[in-house]
Amino acid sequence: TLPAAQTRPVPIQVYQKILTFFLYRQGLEDFWGLIANIRGEMLPGGMNTHRGFFHERELIACQKSKALELASGRSKIGIGSKQEERLQKAAQIMLRVGDLRSYCRFMAQAGHWERAICIAPAVSLKFWQELSSEYVETLSAEADIQEAAPFLLSTGRSSALVDSFIGRGDLDHAFVVAKAECDQLLPTQLSGSNQPPAPKPPPSDDARAKLEDVASVLARRHAEMGEPLLAAMCHLAVSKSTRALSFLSRAHEVVLAYVLADLLELPKDPLLLKFLAMSAEHDELYDVAAEYLLQHPQGPDMHIPLLAARHGYPESLR
Repeated sequence: TLPAAQTRPVPIQVYQKILTFFLYRQGLEDFWGLIANIRGEMLPGGMNTHRGFFHERELIACQKSKALELASGRSKIGIGSKQEERLQKAAQIMLRVGDLRSYCRFMAQAGHWERAICIAPAVSLKFWQELSSEYVETLSAEADIQEAAPFLLSTGRSSALVDSFIGRGDLDHAFVVAKAECDQLLPTQLSGSNQPPAPKPPPSDDARAKLEDVASVLARRHAEMGEPLLAAMCHLAVSKSTRALSFLSRAHEVVLAYVLADLLELPKDPLLLKFLAMSAEHDELYDVAAEYLLQHPQGPDMHIPLLAARHGYPESLR
């Protein structure tokens, strides 16, 4: 039987051991992880980047860890894939979490320099110049100078371009670039700034509403596929515990709904309490049934006396 409500919080591991043995559901391990995060606890084993559901507090960090695993080749997923493919997948993860600097770095490592350089200005102009300079360094000595010229000029390295033209005997081109540099018509290198970056503003109400809307859409999709636990976890991921409890209750996941309400100290549905009490009573566990009914709003006044009357006032109910 499930532990009845106590004065102090029930450890998650108690419910975890019981339900993992008696009540398998797809995604059950993620369920415990989400509840632990909402309660501000850490389950044994730490953060697992291969889970299916993450709480919003740990989502970004887990995705970044997954990307780093892919880039380093330590990931179990796609173990036979090429290094270039792994780097591109890692870059796409970084892009989705908003780490554009890492996206550019991984794309550059994968050989897609042009795409990385196109996105680099979104990080900063100085970062774009650094990345462009690194790209120029990767170009072979035999490469056409026309390919390197735009990057040399845009990053303030016009002198290097002049030297390259001179080294190749293109003195006319060297003279034109030198004149443009002399007249200050070409970009200059940006100097580093010692000022700390400005703090990020708090998320807007619209952004928060959008996040919760996406969670609701995902929850409905799982519910339509007959997966109420997965649907509930979509709401748990954004700390909407009441909505998650509602999904489990409507899907008649009585045990999971009770566990969720008990662990997160949410109001328990009286119908669920009556159902659990009836199940315990059917198994002649009258003391357990009484403990469930004590949590019912009308339990002490109505349901407990009825339970005692039905079974001849057992000693545990007097």
